[in-house]
Amino acid sequence: MLHIFGDSFSIPQSHMNEVFGPHGTPVTYMPLEKTWTTIVKESILGDSEYINDSVLGCSNDYIYYKLAERESSFKEGDFVIIQPTSMHREWFFENKPYMAIQLATKITPGVDVTEEQYQAIEMYKRHLYFERRNIIHYSMFLDSLARKVKMYGEHRIRCLILPGFDNVPGVKGNLCETSGLEFNNEKTAIAYYDKTGDLRFNHFSEVNHKILADKIIEFFKTGKTVDLTTGFKTGIYTKETLKTC
Repeated sequence: MLHIFGDSFSIPQSHMNEVFGPHGTPVTYMPLEKTWTTIVKESILGDSEYINDSVLGCSNDYIYYKLAERESSFKEGDFVIIQPTSMHREWFFENKPYMAIQLATKITPGVDVTEEQYQAIEMYKRHLYFERRNIIHYSMFLDSLARKVKMYGEHRIRCLILPGFDNVPGVKGNLCETSGLEFNNEKTAIAYYDKTGDLRFNHFSEVNHKILADKIIEFFKTGKTVDLTTGFKTGIYTKETLKTC
């Protein structure tokens, strides 16, 4: 069995038609035959199903919660991918893990949350938040994952920590930086996000889905370190290509 835990970098291909933007508007992604999770699953399991507990916009608290919930079902020979998200996301609403809060998160009272909840979040940001705590929590999270990876290995369960936003030991680079290199410069990236949000499912173009999948498959086959800093197609999006988006 293959188990995947993460955020929007890792949500399953079946969610392509289930993601909605602001005020419930549907998101139409760029055409894509297979995502990296589908390619990895097919390489490892063939036609068998896999379990993907990734949730768009979630926090590391939620990722850890789902991992702890699932791990009793892990068996010898299983594969596990844990994709940590930004250390600055916080899981405030138990029934809305997809709405992890960051300082820059735009929240509309009466739509996303109640007026009372909105005021509570604003008071938290103003009076209780400090960055050092998030850094400490993230360090504890990674320490716990390192212990779990060791434990899984003792039971012949192969596990990969695939960093989303912040580097982790054992992997070179992170998905956010790799995704950003698809733009030829920062100005193009800003213009793209302002125009479309991000219509690349899992934040990657199709060619890089395949490259990422191949690196993960190689890791599981040979133990080769996953290098997210090289081998990807870069500069795909320029000022000219934005006109067609």
